[in-house]
Amino acid sequence: MPAHAAQHRREAVRARRLDRVAEPVEQRVEATERDRRAGPVEAHRGRRLARRDPPQQRMRDGEVQRRIARRGLLEQPHRRDLLHHPAHGVPVNAALPPPEGFAVGHWTDDDARTGCTVVIAPVGTRGGIEVRGGGTGTREVEGLAPLANAEGPTAVLFTGGSAFGLAAADGVIRWLEERGLGRPTPVGVIPLVSTAVVFDLAAAAPGRRPGPDQGYAACEAAAGGVPARGRVGAGAGAAVGKVLGRERATLSGVGYAATRLPGGETVAAIAVANAVGDVLGEDGQVLGGPHGERGELLRSAELIRQMPEPPSPAVRAGESTTLVCVCTDAALDKRGCGIVARIAGAGIARAVDPAFTPFDGDVAFCLASGAALPPAPGPAASWWLTVLGTAAATVTAAAIRDAVREAA
Repeated sequence: MPAHAAQHRREAVRARRLDRVAEPVEQRVEATERDRRAGPVEAHRGRRLARRDPPQQRMRDGEVQRRIARRGLLEQPHRRDLLHHPAHGVPVNAALPPPEGFAVGHWTDDDARTGCTVVIAPVGTRGGIEVRGGGTGTREVEGLAPLANAEGPTAVLFTGGSAFGLAAADGVIRWLEERGLGRPTPVGVIPLVSTAVVFDLAAAAPGRRPGPDQGYAACEAAAGGVPARGRVGAGAGAAVGKVLGRERATLSGVGYAATRLPGGETVAAIAVANAVGDVLGEDGQVLGGPHGERGELLRSAELIRQMPEPPSPAVRAGESTTLVCVCTDAALDKRGCGIVARIAGAGIARAVDPAFTPFDGDVAFCLASGAALPPAPGPAASWWLTVLGTAAATVTAAAIRDAVREAA
């Protein structure tokens, strides 16, 4: 067969394959407005442009882009973006505010190095939780279990003061009740304030810890927009890398990061990093950890490997933790929030080494305010949870790193 004829035949076969592969995406361009609201799900169900075919059938991205361009699909930006996984290549941005309706407030005692941080959720928010650490201190988190009756919390509170700081939730409840926010009952609203504590007693002045008045003050300070970060609120007395004792650890605090998916949904994370382990940077190097005799950063995992006995002063259970609250306006039900919170835990493990130890009280919350219904159970729903969970893990890791950087 002449060379030019063989080339013509190969191009014809390739064009037919491109027609067949691109068809599901083209059909989705004609989706209704309701379908477009659940865009990432529908688009990723038809994302056959990137599937793994046998070597003889694989297509280069450039060929796909040219074919789609000829069909006019690249003129629709929301469809073009969905050709790429929404949780990769979308920059994490600490300047992107949380979804509309979420308000974050801090109360900080600068002298005593303690405080509390509240996240007030929009009405109708669903919530889920993932508890990974072995030394947690919590209150009103049972309502976030998948089989519990409540759909979600009215607010999430992170507080210093260990178990004593749980009293700050009383002030948050009072503030919410005064404004009619909470679960409606025949006798009035009942706010659900899911609370998790940070052990900062070693840094705080004796007897100085958040209480009801301080929780109320954090609510008074709550506002939309990018929250204050660094050594504020529940992160005022935080430190990471405490294997050699707090005096040789790295100061930490509150961190924040967010990303926006191609469908317009925002996924944001607020973190308090107070881990016994190190916080690692994007390159895997120690960003915050124990310091050596000359002030150099050491690697906790390597130190632990060489310690057959607990160090002196001993690391004690429950004295460290990483707390995370993921906020999104995506379409998620309560079960989905729990799944996204679980995947967000991967972000803790990505940024903290070691994580989830018996000495840590690691907890991840997920709050979702999206009004649209999530996809019906099936492959599309599972993929949507994977998309959101992957984004949640990404911003969780970024927020933990931000907590160390902003505290410096």
